[in-house]
Amino acid sequence: MKLTMLSTDEVNAVIELHKRNPKEKKAQQILAREVTTLVHGEGEALNAEGVSQVLFGDAELSSLSKDSLETLRANAPSHEIAVGTNITDALVAAKLSSSKREARQFLEDNAVDLNGTVITDPKRELGGDDFYNGIALLKRGKRNITVLTLA
Repeated sequence: MKLTMLSTDEVNAVIELHKRNPKEKKAQQILAREVTTLVHGEGEALNAEGVSQVLFGDAELSSLSKDSLETLRANAPSHEIAVGTNITDALVAAKLSSSKREARQFLEDNAVDLNGTVITDPKRELGGDDFYNGIALLKRGKRNITVLTLA
């Protein structure tokens, strides 16, 4: 079964690229893009790639197209929240923390990120400017992510 339309030479080049720097995971990224393109088409592959860069890379929400924003909103864990909610309450409401005490500890440990910016102030309130097209990205650590949407 062929999972890619890449030629043997291109596959070998990807393998060499991976061997030089395995931590970058370029081979996995290329394979994922190729499989997504085969299954869903080029547009959806680009869409998924953009969303992944926002969720797990260093791309900003503003880099996403309207379609990609909808993909993010539909597929990532999300929670509706009101402007003026403080970050501590947002962490608990979004289930990124089990208690306010734990949320304050995460903030103190620099483990909380709102739209790519580390947040440490437990009293910091969410403002309208924190939302891009009604969406904000709240992360606790690298893998615990919630899309906040305006209530």
